[in-house]
Amino acid sequence: MRFFLYVICFLSLNDYSFAEKKLKICDFSEITSNAINHSNNDKNRHCTVSCYLRFCYPGFIISLIGLEKELIDLIGPGNSEKEDYEAGERGVKIANQIKSSSIGQQNQCLESCDQYYSK
Repeated sequence: MRFFLYVICFLSLNDYSFAEKKLKICDFSEITSNAINHSNNDKNRHCTVSCYLRFCYPGFIISLIGLEKELIDLIGPGNSEKEDYEAGERGVKIANQIKSSSIGQQNQCLESCDQYYSK
């Protein structure tokens, strides 16, 4: 997944140094671990991870990743659901409403996603 994020970021922004810096700042495994530990609700996790990642990457990148994840689930062993993609899109919208300079962005993502999807 980390490699995929790097490639998407690299191709979409065409700036190797920017993509490399973002990947160092935004540890995907830590982000997903925080979301998994916070909630047992799958939709809440999709929302939270997308919200977190929005502070690292442009919104359209997060949307593409969410769409690809659901397509992979459709043909693979996962469970593809339109609602998962929609929850991820909600996370992006939540992140867009949170000021990037505000402290506690992750807590705001958690609290906002909790309002839409139970823990």
